[in-house]
Amino acid sequence: PTGFNVQPYKLLFVESKRAKESLAKYCIGRNIDRVLDSDCSVVFLADRHAMRSWRQYRSMLEAKPANLSKPQSKSKSKSKLAWLKLRALTALFSSGIPLPKVVAGPISFAVRLAMRVVSWILRSRLVVPTLSGPECWSQKNTMLVAMTYMLACSSRDLATTPMEGFLAWGIRQSLGIPRR
Repeated sequence: PTGFNVQPYKLLFVESKRAKESLAKYCIGRNIDRVLDSDCSVVFLADRHAMRSWRQYRSMLEAKPANLSKPQSKSKSKSKLAWLKLRALTALFSSGIPLPKVVAGPISFAVRLAMRVVSWILRSRLVVPTLSGPECWSQKNTMLVAMTYMLACSSRDLATTPMEGFLAWGIRQSLGIPRR
């Protein structure tokens, strides 16, 4: 699970020889060989505009679990106020206000600045969470998934290695990954 169970990430499995060659072209040093020699490379993509997928997120939360072993009591559906509160809190903590960047950027900056001022004023009396930008928030959540993926692979005796040496713009371009 991630913050608010939003899952602001996508995984891109690169398995074909052609795709691996395209990926390796934008890797640096030994990472070229790691990509070419691997059976599969996984590219973890952080979605910095996760709140633009609100409809899919809400439908996932509303889905009823199938084949439960224990009968559960009727679950109450969330009220409009509860959904609004969830959407507002998720947008606040992810700084992913679903507006055009020209509008959302200044709003996000102002909210984070206000939270820092409130935190500084109330530092000894009240703990106020630190808000980060949408890139930072989505990357932190994505790295938790990457770590869990690598641990799961290791538990199945599959060798993995994280890689940092690459040109992001080239990989986005060669694999058709949108800037979002």
